[in-house]
Amino acid sequence: MARPAVSGTTLRFAALVAAVLGSGTHAFTFLYLSVPQHVRVAGVTYARCVEAYQHSLPAPDADFDTYVAAGERAQQEIIRCLAPVGQPQAVWVLVGLSVLLALAAVLYLATPWWIRRRGRLVELTADAFPRLHAELGRLSTVAGLDRPPVFLLDPAAGAPGGLAFGRAGRYAVRLNAGLVPLSITDPGLFRAVVLHELAHVRNRDVSLAYAVVALWRAFVAVALVPLVVLSVYPTLLTDPGQVPWDSPDSGILDDYFRWDVAGYGVTTAQGTMRALLFVGVLYLARNAVLRARETYADARAAEFGAGADLRRVVAAAAARRPAPGWRGRLGRFGVHPTAATRLATIDDPTRAHRPGFGELFGAGLTTMIAFDCLAHYARALPHTGAAGAQAAAWLVAPVVTGILGAVAWRAWQSPEPPADRTRRLVTATLGFSLGWLVGDVMSLSTVPGDWGVLGASSISGQVTFGSGPVMGGYDAGSALVAALLLTGGMLAQAGVLFAAARSWSARGATGRWAWAAGAAVTAVPFAAWIGIWFDVHAAPYLVGHLYSVGTADLARVGVGIWQGPGFALLTLFYPPVEILRERLLVVPVLALAWLYPLAAGLRPWWRRWRAASGSPPAADATGPGHPARPREVPAPDDPRIGEGIRAALRVALLGAAGFAVALLATRAAVRLFAPERAGAADFPGYFYFAQIAAATLVQAVVGGWLTARRRPLGLVLGQLGAMVVAVLATVAILGAQTLGGCLAAFRFASSICRPPNDLPWALRLLRTLAVEGALAALLAGVAVVVASELARRLAARMELDGSAARRAWSAALLVLLLSAGGLAAQGVYASGEGAAVATARPSASASVAPRSAGPGRPLTAAEATAAVRAAERAVPPGWQQTAENEEDSSAQHRYDPAGCRPLATGAYRRALEAGKRASARSTLTNGGRLASTTVEVDVVSYATAVPESVLRDAERKRVNCPRFTVTTATGFQVAYEVRPGAALPLGDQAWRVDYDMSTPSSPPVRGRWSEAIVRVDHTLVTVSMIAVGEPLDEVLLGDLLTRAVSALPR
Repeated sequence: MARPAVSGTTLRFAALVAAVLGSGTHAFTFLYLSVPQHVRVAGVTYARCVEAYQHSLPAPDADFDTYVAAGERAQQEIIRCLAPVGQPQAVWVLVGLSVLLALAAVLYLATPWWIRRRGRLVELTADAFPRLHAELGRLSTVAGLDRPPVFLLDPAAGAPGGLAFGRAGRYAVRLNAGLVPLSITDPGLFRAVVLHELAHVRNRDVSLAYAVVALWRAFVAVALVPLVVLSVYPTLLTDPGQVPWDSPDSGILDDYFRWDVAGYGVTTAQGTMRALLFVGVLYLARNAVLRARETYADARAAEFGAGADLRRVVAAAAARRPAPGWRGRLGRFGVHPTAATRLATIDDPTRAHRPGFGELFGAGLTTMIAFDCLAHYARALPHTGAAGAQAAAWLVAPVVTGILGAVAWRAWQSPEPPADRTRRLVTATLGFSLGWLVGDVMSLSTVPGDWGVLGASSISGQVTFGSGPVMGGYDAGSALVAALLLTGGMLAQAGVLFAAARSWSARGATGRWAWAAGAAVTAVPFAAWIGIWFDVHAAPYLVGHLYSVGTADLARVGVGIWQGPGFALLTLFYPPVEILRERLLVVPVLALAWLYPLAAGLRPWWRRWRAASGSPPAADATGPGHPARPREVPAPDDPRIGEGIRAALRVALLGAAGFAVALLATRAAVRLFAPERAGAADFPGYFYFAQIAAATLVQAVVGGWLTARRRPLGLVLGQLGAMVVAVLATVAILGAQTLGGCLAAFRFASSICRPPNDLPWALRLLRTLAVEGALAALLAGVAVVVASELARRLAARMELDGSAARRAWSAALLVLLLSAGGLAAQGVYASGEGAAVATARPSASASVAPRSAGPGRPLTAAEATAAVRAAERAVPPGWQQTAENEEDSSAQHRYDPAGCRPLATGAYRRALEAGKRASARSTLTNGGRLASTTVEVDVVSYATAVPESVLRDAERKRVNCPRFTVTTATGFQVAYEVRPGAALPLGDQAWRVDYDMSTPSSPPVRGRWSEAIVRVDHTLVTVSMIAVGEPLDEVLLGDLLTRAVSALPR
């Protein structure tokens, strides 16, 4: 078997370095904040900056453009405001890490000298030990070492063992005095021990091992010990003579018992919890490196032919040191592998090179910790724009792609069937993704609640994009969606690198340069994607919802678009994809992802004739005594890669041509059969979204077809085909618009006969088709792979022949297409409801077209309660009913101006109180802590019909009271901005008023209160919603009111 480009030892060492950076950053941050002066400055600065940041934010229901612009300005302001704290803290951490690394370098350089001096080692020269020296030289040749190490004798060590130590270029192997006699009495055992140590030198892991030990010791000395001391003794820097549990604020027992041992214990535990997690991760990462190098040395020694004797060494060592019970189970996390693992590796040396779930879990965990630390302190540096996560993404992306690339190459070079290689790659990538997610929860700046686990989030809800309806929220919570998004991206990245390993190894490029080149090239698209994910993954309104363009969005930009069939589905968008689409260089960045794997088939002519005249590359061997196994990949002269590229171009050209013909035919058909629609000014906008959807569908078909016909590189070829279709479809759309302006048969209302001259619009169209098409082609390709695999397994289980298997595959594909069509039909059906939700802008009128729906009598108590219960069914799962507060405290409040009191308290309804006959009320809340929404549904029926003047009087009070301030009896103030609301066309009369709420003083609070009232004969139905710290849910408000009114008897 060919040696992997990056071994598991190197991979684990990279994970250890990341763990040192992350754990060291946390430790030095804790030490910085342990200095009293730093704490005072940080506390005052943070309080001032956070208050200024809260006041600079727009209202939660502001339109998207205003919200984004104001949010960016507020972010820049808080960066500048926190600079006096963030920059000195970043310098402190940087100096601490530099001291740690400097001490580690000193320990690393001094270790070989210390081993020689402590053991008083004697060099084994040819003059003093001629026979032994000759045997050691022969074993060095067997190990493939061009330059043998220096062999030293430890005269005081009686155990039959050895040790490889030193640094690059100056390696040495220590032989115990108890091992030397075995060169005569048991030569096989002697050879096994020496070859094991020489395998360390051959694997180049000696330097890594002692670098690991040096890093660990430096971390303990520089970071861990001060961290533990200040955690246990927090008063050391303020008052060294005071015991840490001596609390002067212990209360009424001050004179008798000042010690607060329980409070000290709780505070210490809370402060050290995350520190212990970081130290535990670092300790396990250190052990993983040391454990992996021993496993790789066993595998290498077995390949040298010492497998049988090495088995005796391992078995004898296990017999001398049995590990019963829990010690045996914990041994798998120690510095040495278990005897069972070593014996399995000796029997099958290729086992050590296979990537595993646990190995990649640790790598993902430590990489995310380091990434978060980089992003955290990158935000503290002076810059313009939200560049913290982006800067860290460009630094960590080569590391991630290097790790996943090493996994891909190791999985491909594994002597296993192709299906097992793919399964191993997927399993390892899932481990890396899970480790990344756990590391994010443990990281420096992430609060676990921000993930929105099971819907409980400090940033719950969503920012409303204009009045566009939310097409569908993810019921499992934004945390699950963010995790799936990350995992999908990691799997896509690993798949591209696996395809690169497959195609480039076919050309004999199995060295480190091929791995490094693939990691460097594909790091560019990965950096763009992971930076976006890091910014949005803790924001449920960005990562957890799909949105659609609404009427208010279009009205805000002055665009009129016909909302025809499926409009909400055609304008569906996902915020992370939209952010990626807005990147100016997204098209070449996406191209890099699939260009590198396919570049292996684009050899220049001078390389082709050389390969044709030379000898074919040697087949991989699994070691001595193992026959060579032919690879199921194209040989260097096999034209399958080039033919696949040509096939992708043909299919893409055919798809683009079909799209262009269909586009012109549709324009002509609309012009011929619906000229009034074609001539309407609002139709071209609808047609624009429709043709983008059609082009995306063509890209999905091209991607699925190429995946099905051109495996195993079908997914990559599908991306190539989608990009070609994106370019040609852009040209087709621009050409159709130009043709429509010149020929009446294809003309729409706004068509002008002139060549395209809006380059920014054309580039935006290309970016849209490139991003959405790449995603559609990938999803279609994955669906085809899954369907074909299910069909293959079904055919194998049912023992079907070839024709029957093809029929099974066709049936599976038909089910897949029907499912996709059903989802699309459901979206088209839902779009009609979504378009209705996106109502017009608020109107000042309190009346709507009368809709008589009353029974002509007062309601009974049961009927009022039934209407309230019907409204409650619209509330999402997880909401809680709160107890009704009958006490009216508004009389104790002071209103400024006083004339606004009737509007705020609903005094315009008090004239009806004497005739009240039946009522029912329900108050519910989503249970949020930092952000919450509360709704109240109130149904009141009176003896006589409610006059129209009641709501007209309410509207007059709203007009006369644009803003007011309420001061409670405790002095707390809330400012209200009064705005007209969009009344739904329900009942005999409808009215709505909206209030924007804010607190003039600290703590800053922002919210929105909306009250909607519908008059139906003798009854008033009122729905009141108050959203604090999160957007007001317009859809839920309308649904509550509609359900309550619909439940009234007629």
